[in-house]
Amino acid sequence: MSRLRLIAILTTAMLVLAAPAFVAAADLSASGTLTGTATAQAPEPGVAECTPTSSPTDPEDFICDFDTTGSFGLDELGTGSYAGEFRLDWSIYTGAEPCAEATGTLELTTADGTLELAVEDTSRVCETVDPLVHDATLDLTVVGGAGTLAGATGTLTATGTLTGTGTPGAYVAAFDVEGTVTVSDPTAAPSTPAPTDDPSLEPSTPPASDLPDVLPDTTAGDGALAATPTVALALLFVAALGLLAARRRLRA
Repeated sequence: MSRLRLIAILTTAMLVLAAPAFVAAADLSASGTLTGTATAQAPEPGVAECTPTSSPTDPEDFICDFDTTGSFGLDELGTGSYAGEFRLDWSIYTGAEPCAEATGTLELTTADGTLELAVEDTSRVCETVDPLVHDATLDLTVVGGAGTLAGATGTLTATGTLTGTGTPGAYVAAFDVEGTVTVSDPTAAPSTPAPTDDPSLEPSTPPASDLPDVLPDTTAGDGALAATPTVALALLFVAALGLLAARRRLRA
């Protein structure tokens, strides 16, 4: 057997034995719907106009801020409420593409945890032939979580409309959502009995004379290292490396 093959076999065996230490992940479907309301306001009320078709002297006239709240139902992610805020920048508006760039944050809250989403700058909100209806596509990236969603990752896309209610700055939000959220596998770890001070509840140990004498003696001196498959393979790996180094020195 070649030296490289021996090292490869030992390394693979060690990784296989250590594999249970890695945390498994589970993919949750986040497809479903998101509905609620959105309220728009200029960043400088009474100063900025928050209108896409004007030729403003103040660049902030291109900016509209939105607060949004509502509820969602997303397949395996479950149901809950959401709240967020995002900003529309209409400076990219053209006659051919009457759209604004959207950025911001969105937080989804379920009974078991929360999910933090970033609204990426590839998101768009666009005018339509109906002055009350805006088409919207939001590109969302998972940037954080809490509870059972701690450490989550993933991406989602929300497509839908912001429809004016007739009240200035008030809209109804309705989105279809597609995507996947990856979370830690919720497999429970083995439970450990809680310590107790009640001697009557402690497990009894049979007298040494009652123990079967066919078991091997596994006792060792103070500080001795208990042999495990991983440790044994690690020692073999180190020994193989030492042997290779010695052979190179002899050949030199």
